[in-house]
Amino acid sequence: MDFWVWANFTLLFLAGGLTPGPAVILVTTASIRYGFWASMAPAAGICAANLVWISLAASGVAVVAKTFPEAFLAFKIAGIGFIVWLAWRTAFGAPVDLLRRDPPPRRKLFAHGVGLQLANPNALVYFGGLLPTYFNPDHDMIPQVLISMATVTVCE
Repeated sequence: MDFWVWANFTLLFLAGGLTPGPAVILVTTASIRYGFWASMAPAAGICAANLVWISLAASGVAVVAKTFPEAFLAFKIAGIGFIVWLAWRTAFGAPVDLLRRDPPPRRKLFAHGVGLQLANPNALVYFGGLLPTYFNPDHDMIPQVLISMATVTVCE
């Protein structure tokens, strides 16, 4: 990956990461409720999901999605279903005490981060639509993927 391509990629990801979305809200809420260290669990989950997204983008999943639109539609419906479930739970669940300091198990916070980021439509657009344009098919893909994974994880 050329330096200027990487620099533009980094700026694009930083701009997207600074835009408030579901992932930012999840980590911010965990930080307010449980403190810094507990908020690292959903943040790590989001980073792990980003690595999955990057792997899919680098493997040419867009070609697979175009070839098998029914499978891609099922994936989108599953993502929408997860977001609807989160919204339902938020709207009709028990009241949330934002001052609660006893965090749930870290694995649960981590799983929320993974699930949220994998179902996030913004991540689908970014990683599925924009990220593949930064990969140069004339160069070895492994270093490009590793660089993008490191960049996204550090920026996140």
